[in-house]
Amino acid sequence: MSRRTNRVAWGLAAVLAAVMLGGVAVLAVSLRPYWVAKYWGQGANLRGAALTHAPLSGAGLSCAHLQEADLRGAVLAGAYLDQTNLTDARLGGADLRKAEMISAVLVRVDLTSTRLQGVNGCDYRVR
Repeated sequence: MSRRTNRVAWGLAAVLAAVMLGGVAVLAVSLRPYWVAKYWGQGANLRGAALTHAPLSGAGLSCAHLQEADLRGAVLAGAYLDQTNLTDARLGGADLRKAEMISAVLVRVDLTSTRLQGVNGCDYRVR
């Protein structure tokens, strides 16, 4: 009987290990856009990235491609968004205070409840 119990225990351990590895893989895939935006954002292709509530204060996102990105509630205070393409991005509730947005492209952007105080770069284009 103990041999059978041992086999069942090892089987359960193998199933749990597989579930954990799958969860870690899913987490790594979902964190990738955040890591790119936070540490390697300049010129990065983050089209359609899910970055809701991401803490990106001071991130260097100059010339980044953030078309269709979900940045609702993201903290981009003091971020560098010079020449960043934000076409169709969702920025509702985002914090963009004191962000650098010189020549940023804001076409069809949701700015509902977005904090824009002190944004530097009054030449950002809203179409």
